[in-house]
Amino acid sequence: MCSTYKRICCLMIVMSWCHSGVQSLAKEKLAPAEIQAELDRRQGMLDNFLKTEDVTERLKIADAVRKSEQLLLKQDIPA
Repeated sequence: MCSTYKRICCLMIVMSWCHSGVQSLAKEKLAPAEIQAELDRRQGMLDNFLKTEDVTERLKIADAVRKSEQLLLKQDIPA
């Protein structure tokens, strides 16, 4: 129960950081293959976030995910 609660809280923190980071988006434009690579990298980070128990490591991963999300939000991804 407690572990599930911690995971939910951490995921909510990550989501709030991603949402608040929209205002300061990255300036770099990526090629389509680079966008897919970044999506795959971000998915791997999220998987690691769920697997790790160390709070400090989770915060580092959450910050990396936030930066990745900022970079991806700046891209012109076709529908």
